[in-house]
Amino acid sequence: MASLLESRRSGLVVSRRQLLRGAFFGGAAVAYGTLARAHPLLAGGLQAFATDLGAAGDGVTDDARALTRALNAGSVVDGGGKTYAVGGDLKLGRNFRGLVNAKLVQLEPDGETRRTVEIRNASDFVIDNVTIDRRGNGSEHTGKESITKTGGLFIYSGKNFSISGLEVFGGGIGSGVALIDCANFSAKAVTVHDFHYQLDVHPDDDCMHGVFLARCTDFTFENADIHDLSGTAQGTTTHDNNRGFGISGCHRFKFLAPKIARLGQGLDFSGSVGNSTFEIHDGQAEDCFTYGFKFVHATSDGKVMNTVARRCGIGGFVTKASQFRDLPPTQSILFDSCQSLDVLGNYASGRSYGFGIMKAPDAPGYPRDLVFQNCVARSTDPNASMKFGFLSDVPPDTTGNKPNRVVNCTVEGALKADYQGF
Repeated sequence: MASLLESRRSGLVVSRRQLLRGAFFGGAAVAYGTLARAHPLLAGGLQAFATDLGAAGDGVTDDARALTRALNAGSVVDGGGKTYAVGGDLKLGRNFRGLVNAKLVQLEPDGETRRTVEIRNASDFVIDNVTIDRRGNGSEHTGKESITKTGGLFIYSGKNFSISGLEVFGGGIGSGVALIDCANFSAKAVTVHDFHYQLDVHPDDDCMHGVFLARCTDFTFENADIHDLSGTAQGTTTHDNNRGFGISGCHRFKFLAPKIARLGQGLDFSGSVGNSTFEIHDGQAEDCFTYGFKFVHATSDGKVMNTVARRCGIGGFVTKASQFRDLPPTQSILFDSCQSLDVLGNYASGRSYGFGIMKAPDAPGYPRDLVFQNCVARSTDPNASMKFGFLSDVPPDTTGNKPNRVVNCTVEGALKADYQGF
């Protein structure tokens, strides 16, 4: 298909790159559906239909080869709302321009590095209205290292792209969506749900991500919905040892109205390469086994606004510092109008709090310059046992001229102390 398209009505000639890049405003991409309605050209020459390119789309025939050829041919591929069975991985490269309106069903969920869709080094592409069913019963992968080796959609070194209306579900250990070394993208209405592993031995570390982000810059996630990540080991079912969002080494990004429920840790800023310059607005984390929102190691220069954690096991919001690779430990985060409600205190450590600042031996005096403003820690549920409203392990006299502060906050129902360590 030619890279230049000619409109018969106007004689206008538009390149594919110009059209797709035209969808970006201020670094955030417009969803493909909006772009298609605004530019009829996309529904014409830029778009190819999967069934016209050899795919059966009957949900039974293995369409992996046909889809791989079609998606690497340089056009946005429209699945036409059909279901495509995929035996193995769709490995896509620089020529990938987009996939829309398709459901992918994995026929071989037990591959050692099974990634139903893997995209490398592509730019200026769109993914819209796509569903990925990982299939499997959750026993296909048994090692925690598979968390970054298997899953639904993996994108490496992608630039200038948009994802909207993506759903990933099914299977066990792995990541629903993994974005690694990507820049300048947006993701809207991404849903990941119902992962459940089945193991003989309980995992000793996190083994599932809803969404995993590593070394990404300049992006926005809006209206994401991550829920129901769990597992069964030795006959016991738990929501522990997984993350809704796992974020490592990312800079200049926003989360807008994320919803996270019934899993291990809600939104986890960790990793050993640092996260900085971020915002979270109108977030919700409910029924997380340990923490709702976690900011640890080297996390700095952030704002968390109007965000709520409900019925989390240890704490609604936790911060902690550790020294990694000469990066500045956790500091300079504003929590404004946030709420931690009905912390359950259901963890072996015995400590539970609405908002917590935890010290680390290798980073004395940190975290520092954390401000909790207009925040609420409340425990009214008879099954909850929040011991502290606001808890800090960092001695105030060690933070220099950047103390941690609580400003105009409210505590209700703390069992031991409303404020400790400030």
